[in-house]
This record gives sequence, structure tokens and C-alpha cells, in this order.
Amino acid sequence: MKYNPTPYARGFTVMELLTSIAVVVILALILIPVVGKIRYNANAVEGANNLRGIGSAFGLHIAQYNGQLPEATITSETWNERHPNPADHVKGDQMWTKLLRDFLPQENASPTARENKIFVCPNAEYIRNGQVLAKDEIARTYTASEVLYGQDPSGVWSKEHRRNINSIYDTASTIVVVDAKAYKGSNASLSVLRTRYMGDDQGVESPEATTYLDFRQPGETLNVLYVDGHVERLDFPMFQALEEKNWDGRD
Repeated sequence: MKYNPTPYARGFTVMELLTSIAVVVILALILIPVVGKIRYNANAVEGANNLRGIGSAFGLHIAQYNGQLPEATITSETWNERHPNPADHVKGDQMWTKLLRDFLPQENASPTARENKIFVCPNAEYIRNGQVLAKDEIARTYTASEVLYGQDPSGVWSKEHRRNINSIYDTASTIVVVDAKAYKGSNASLSVLRTRYMGDDQGVESPEATTYLDFRQPGETLNVLYVDGHVERLDFPMFQALEEKNWDGRD
């Protein structure tokens, strides 16, 4: 019987392996930035959709409360009067995000539960103590404008009074919610940005130098929700061109 040995199976040479590795590395260097840009742009769209959802919640509040926007902030005493069940009582002021909880459900029914995740933009990057916060560690990445300030019985504008939408000079050009930076290294943006502080951001030389608003979307832009519910993206020159009435709704 004739024996035929198995032919020697040729493997890769060192040069072939190095070439293959180099090709994989080059492809990765090309694809990683592309994938990152696609994700960044998709996050910007999701952020805009977040604002549309918040706008829908404002619309439901307006419909339920006879044309009234929620207050910017209410005291715990006011909250507890409106919620007589002791299980719903709170300590401390409650922001407009909490006042929308009937339309944007929280994690659970507790009044101290975390707000709906819609208040966190996926493109926001908040840093605390030198560490980038995970999205589930962030409470809020949007700030409301002074349009949420209503008038008390003496006519003084107050964060603790509701405002009727009919008192806003132009709902299509008045901003109500916008992308914002973390406030003083915290895990949340300011709840409401007063008109004078908006003016401070308008006076800086570049979007990187702003203190409150965050031009985190593609092309150094920010997402903006208007009172009528539509969403736009503003670049820095467009933001600088805004007038006070675009922020507080007072003609």
C-alpha cells in the first residue's frame, strides 16, 4: 500500500499578518469617526424630539388649565395644598418639570421620583468633579425661559404665578425651552434662565464662552422649543439677534 503524506498547509507569513492588521486599523480609523458623527447627528434629532414631547406636554397643560402655562416654580406649601394626600407631599420648591408630571410620567408615582428621561438630551455632556456623568446621573439638560413667569395680583412678574398663553405677544417667536449647560458643576441645568442672564450669554464672543446655554448640536447650534410647539435649531449669530420679547413674551 502506497503512503501519500498530507501536503504541508502553508500559513500566513509575518508580513501578511502585519499587512492584514494594518488594513483593519486603517478601516477602523476611517469608520470610527464616521460612526461617531452619525450617532452625534442622530442624538441631535432625538434631542429635538425631546423638545417636541415637552411642547406637547405644555399643550396638554394649557388645555387642562384654561390656557395657563405651568409656573416656573412653586413652593412646597402650594404643591401640598394642591395634593392633599400626605403621600404626595414634598419638601422644597418644585420646578416646572415636576408640574408636567401628569403629562410626562416620572419613574414612579412618588413626588420625589426622578423626572421623565425626556428632560435629558443625549448630546449633553455634563462633568462633575472631573468626571463625565452618565446620562442616568443627569437630572435635566434644558432650561425654560422667563415666559413661564406670570403676574401676581399687583401686576408684578413672578415665578410662582401661572401665565395665560393669551398674554404672550407671539407664541411662534417666543422661546419656552432650550438646550442648557450644567449649572455650576451640578448634574442639572438651571430650571429657568432669567432674561438678563440670557443677555449675558448674548454678549460673549463665541458659543464656547456662554455660561448658561449649550450650543451642543451639530454646527455649534442649540435646539429651541417655542411656545406654539415647533422646534428650531439656532446658531450663535441667530441667538445673538434675539430680543428680550423672544425670551419673556412681553411686547
